[in-house]
Order: sequence, then C-alpha cells, then structure tokens
Amino acid sequence: MSIEKPSRRKFIKYAGGAVAMAAIAAAGYGAYMYSRPAPEQTPTKKNIVKIGTTKPLTGTESILGIYEWEGTQLWHDWVKEQGGINGGDGNIYDVELYFYDDENRTENVGRLFERLISGDKVDYVFGPLYGPLGMAAVSVVMKYGVIDFYGTCSYDEKIWKPEYGQYIFHTITNGPKYLHGTIDLVMDHIIPILGDEEADNFALIHGDDIFRYSVGYGAYEYLQKRNGTITHYEQYSTDMASIDLSPVLTKVKVAKPKILMIGAGYPDSVLSVKQMVELDIPINLMMPGQGAVTLEWYDAVHPYGEELIVTTQWEPGVLWPVDYGPSHDWFVSRYEEKFGRKPDYTSSIGFTQGLALQHAMENCEEPLNTNVMSEYIRRTGNEFNSFYGHYKVDEYGVQIGHEMVIMQWQNGEKKCIWPPKIKNAELIYPMTPWEEKKSK
Repeated sequence: MSIEKPSRRKFIKYAGGAVAMAAIAAAGYGAYMYSRPAPEQTPTKKNIVKIGTTKPLTGTESILGIYEWEGTQLWHDWVKEQGGINGGDGNIYDVELYFYDDENRTENVGRLFERLISGDKVDYVFGPLYGPLGMAAVSVVMKYGVIDFYGTCSYDEKIWKPEYGQYIFHTITNGPKYLHGTIDLVMDHIIPILGDEEADNFALIHGDDIFRYSVGYGAYEYLQKRNGTITHYEQYSTDMASIDLSPVLTKVKVAKPKILMIGAGYPDSVLSVKQMVELDIPINLMMPGQGAVTLEWYDAVHPYGEELIVTTQWEPGVLWPVDYGPSHDWFVSRYEEKFGRKPDYTSSIGFTQGLALQHAMENCEEPLNTNVMSEYIRRTGNEFNSFYGHYKVDEYGVQIGHEMVIMQWQNGEKKCIWPPKIKNAELIYPMTPWEEKKSK
C-alpha cells in the first residue's frame, strides 16, 4: 500500500477555505447534512478556530495514526463545504488545522502539545492516537486548560482522575469495555442460540501497557459479572523488541478453552495468530487483539485470519441511525475518493473528533470560551447520532453513548456479526481448524 509521507518538517497547516472543493452533487453522490442552521444575523467578520493535534505517522502504530489523521482532514473538508462552523454566538468559523508527527513516542507528545498550545496558539486540541500517547498529553492539557477531544485513546479507569473531565472529552468506548460485546456474543448467542453449552470456557491474556491492560482487566471483571468461566488468565510483557507469546499460549493450550480473547495491539495480534498455528492450539473462536481490524493484519497472517473476530469502534458497512453530520455513504465515498482506499475505524474517530467539536461550537453561546464550552459539554453530554454511532459523554468526559461492534473476517472482508440490531452477516462458528485453513 502506497502512503504519502509528510514533509521532513513534519508540520502541515490546513487553512479553512484555502482550497475550493467540488460541490457534493457534482461528485455523483449525496449527503445527509445534519448541522445547526446558519444564524439569521450576518456575522461582522469571518472568525477562525485553530485546532492542533499530533499522530504517529512513523513507528509501530503509524498505520492507524495515518488513518486517524486522514479522518480529521476529511472532517475539515466537510466543514469547508458547509461554509464553516455556524457558532452558537451567531458567527461563522473557518477551521485551521495544525499537525505534528509525534513518531509514536510519548516524550514527543508533551513537547509538541506545548508547541501547539503556547507557540501555535491553538484554541482546541485533538488527542493523539492511543492510550500511552494520549496520557502523555494530559498534563499539558490540564496545565493550560485547553479542551482536548480524545481520539483513539483508551486509558486505565483506575488512574483516571475526575478533574480530567473538565477539559478532556472522549470519542471512543473506553478500553475496559472493548471485549464486553465478545462476551455477550458468547453468553447471549453462541450458548443459547447456537446451542454450544461448552462455549462458556474462556482464556484471556493481555499485554501490560496502559491500553492492553485496560482491555484485559475490563474483560476479566465483566466475565466475572456474567458468571463466565475463565480457564486461563495471564498478563504478558509488551516489550515489542523481545516479545514471545509461546510460553503464555502453551499454557492456554493446556487449559483447553473454547474461546480465546487477547488484549493486544497490532504487533502482538499478528504474533498471537502465527504462534497459535505453530503450537497447533485448537480453538472455537479467537479474538486476537485490536490489530486484527486492519487489512494489513489479515495479509500478515494469511491464510489464518479467516473467521477470526475483532471488536472495533466502527467499520464501513455498519449503519447507525444518523441525526448529525454526513451520512455513512458520504463518508466512505469521499474518503475513498480523497485517499484511494476505504476508511479504517480510526479514520471515523479522526472525523468524529472534529464532529464533536463542531457540534459543541454550534450549540454553545461562547464557542471559543473554554470554560463555557466545557460546562456545556459536561451538562448536556454533547449528545448526537452520527454515522459513527451514538456520541455522549458524562460529567467526567467519559464516552457513555457509543457502542462497540464485532466484526468477523469472512472471505477476506470484515462483516458485522454483533450487536444484532446492526449486524450484516451471521457468525461462522466454530472456526475452521488451522490445518484446514492452511490447505485451502
């Protein structure tokens, strides 16, 4: 896959209104335009809202970082096509984006967020890609009192402080709830509907960094709540320079679970499948980690990715009811047109970071006043339904509206098999044994 790299300066500024976009109708497809009506009064001047962010365009998580940044760029296009953001104060705001490549290094995030806030004088920030990077921005955001719309950033609820919710507002379902849907799929569908009473037999392993740990302990606690049987549970080191899951997976093999769930990122999602095959560990259903959501993962583990499942924030083809922002079809079509490939779930998150800010600005009487904006968001939840799903945060900034979806790789494509209200395919269960996949 060919990806255009950023300039060596690693800084890109997109000024609102700088480039004219073709009309939606001329592009050959429509959009549902759900945004606040333009104010009746004529603004005395064109206002600017400056937004800064960092994403990893290099490093081990660069694939997802690129997708998320592209989603934000497409949101910027959407705003331009609407003529700007119609602020609740009666003014129209053009958007300027300020961007730096954090290179997937936590030490870069703090320094770059300092530059965005104190140097570039941005009004708002969009958080980095994932948990460790996101947490690295927290101290800077709190220091300056700047609102941060978190992106694909999960966190450990046990260290999240209530005061963070004054300025940090989440976009995604948090890590501890990532695997709840997988557990529900087993307990509410596989056992009672498909009739496999032995499916209540889980192995759960996860890495020890902030994201993987939050996914793992959240699943462990939810399994206990649902009275699930945990055959094996273990945490492993996520030192990617020396990671080897075979000792952990050997114990999984001895435990003979029917369901294996792993709290993993991209590298260990690939490694787990390869080592499951090498060790010839039989399993009825496997969720190898969040990295299994990408086509790059599917290609890396071919032909063994078929029928494995992954939990995700959003995917193309997942159709939620929409009352704000563009339609699912607009987003997917325009993304493919602009970037030459289908959007990833992180693409939708990058777009929704912008949509959440836009919705708040349209409904807040002082859209550039941090404290007034914060009060509005915490009081109302900043609630809307977009192609991404239900958005609503609580008074601590935590996402409580959004629901995860479960996809299964079927014939090289991701199909939604859970929750039932939006599924577009039936679950294939049990999965084909490794040896049979190899021979296909």
